[in-house]
Amino acid sequence: MKRGTTRHPKKKLLAKLLGLPLFGAVGIMEMLWHYVAEFTPHGDIGRVSDEDIAEAVCWKRKNPSQLIDALVQSRWLETDTTHRLIVHDWEHHADQAVQRKVARTGRPFVKPSTNRSL
Repeated sequence: MKRGTTRHPKKKLLAKLLGLPLFGAVGIMEMLWHYVAEFTPHGDIGRVSDEDIAEAVCWKRKNPSQLIDALVQSRWLETDTTHRLIVHDWEHHADQAVQRKVARTGRPFVKPSTNRSL
């Protein structure tokens, strides 16, 4: 995780929305970013189900939509008409290994559609 990210206001908002201590939100984001890097490296996480995303971060509290709603409200994920959900600014958050992996595919990171509301 990037330096300073643990204290980012968006991370604090995520913790508040989910009723978790800050370290819980940090853990969720760290697990989410690892999952995205491995399974949806272009940032198009909406191609997997909410249940799969919840399982990837070990979300067991309530239904997966609560987690997804909080990730969208805190702007870690964005709704998108083409990809359903994308990781906000993933091309900036992704580490060098993911950057190289995406470059080898010849396809760019996904960008938000011009009409993003669902």
